[in-house]
Amino acid sequence: MLFIFTFNRYILMNVNIEYKQPSGSLGQYISHYIVAEVLIPDISGESLNHLQISMPDGALEMHFSYENTTVKFGFNNSGFHTYRSAIIGINDLGNALSQTSLRRSHKCIVVKFKYQGFYEIFGIPVNEFSDKIYETEDVLGPQVNTLHDQLDNAFNNKERIECIEQFMMAQLKSDHKHSYRVDRCIKAVGIINECHGNINLPALAEKLDISERPVQRDFKTITGMTPKQFCKIARFHCFIQSLNRNNLYNGSDLVSRFEYYDQSHMIREFKKATTMTPEWYLKNKGKKVFTIANMLIFPDDHQFNSKMCQDLVSEGGKNLPGYLK
Repeated sequence: MLFIFTFNRYILMNVNIEYKQPSGSLGQYISHYIVAEVLIPDISGESLNHLQISMPDGALEMHFSYENTTVKFGFNNSGFHTYRSAIIGINDLGNALSQTSLRRSHKCIVVKFKYQGFYEIFGIPVNEFSDKIYETEDVLGPQVNTLHDQLDNAFNNKERIECIEQFMMAQLKSDHKHSYRVDRCIKAVGIINECHGNINLPALAEKLDISERPVQRDFKTITGMTPKQFCKIARFHCFIQSLNRNNLYNGSDLVSRFEYYDQSHMIREFKKATTMTPEWYLKNKGKKVFTIANMLIFPDDHQFNSKMCQDLVSEGGKNLPGYLK
């Protein structure tokens, strides 16, 4: 848990972020929960004009707001819409998810699924959500309203997570087990991650001892993307983790290590996912851009200060459990 207070010309703000593990059998399907509360006073129509980008990581999310707050999302920093709760589909490297302009206190619990988790709980092909955002009620029906009422009336975040878990368990059959297709998909994800994304479909199919067509079909149904798209995401995350560990930019070395075609290809893919070049990111990380898990934070210079963001990253890093790294 972390608490940060900052005072500037207009705003006294309290930020609380907690990472929680799922309980019991839900650990097979859900990676973790993020409880985020940004508490700000009435600022008379002004907004915290920071930009927050969730870098594509191949995992579907559900966002549940509570206590009369909403979330404002859009892809590629455009087309923003407001949601009470939302299903955030898998987005590829060229479709960055953005969240911006907080005008009032914001309270939300994020459910971060494992790659196959949403499909297994709800039985809905995940590719139907690719590069899309849906109001949760539009997909799962009016039963979601009951969950919203429970979240609003809960005494604390522990109770709220319990409400969400009861909702998830009600969707999951008690005798549910991995199907062969799902097990094969999980194995494919492991192979791709071990190769840092540098494997083609024929080689992947050979390792799985099956033809290419069912690999392509099942992977997209269960995870929401093709193996090729997931390979790009896996390689990108290895790349940005390398940048986070280093402060020197050597383009040719990075191209060779991560098997990009050339520097233009590498820069283009990085810019699609982050809105900036790798070199700019290296020069400005911890100054104008901050990374927490898979999120990039670009604070407004007039409303935030770099010391606050550095504390947020430092304390958040201490609280990130090992399965997030």
